Amino acid sequence: EAPDHLRMVAAQASTFGRYLAEREGPAVIGRIANGYLSRRSLNEMIAEFHTAPRTVEELESRWKAWIETREVDY
Repeated sequence: EAPDHLRMVAAQASTFGRYLAEREGPAVIGRIANGYLSRRSLNEMIAEFHTAPRTVEELESRWKAWIETREVDY
């Protein structure tokens, strides 16, 4: 079993990926992975989004607001 902080990072990454996939389509995950492997900056990659915010600050803000609209399944 993973430590709590690693589980939190995994949960955040998962919800962030889902948010982006809903906004940009599932191919966005592959584009980000390819950009990472090509050593592109995050700012470069998000500047190419079509519907999601194009700044880190606004992207984080909208992602957090999106999380608040989700129902929790226990």
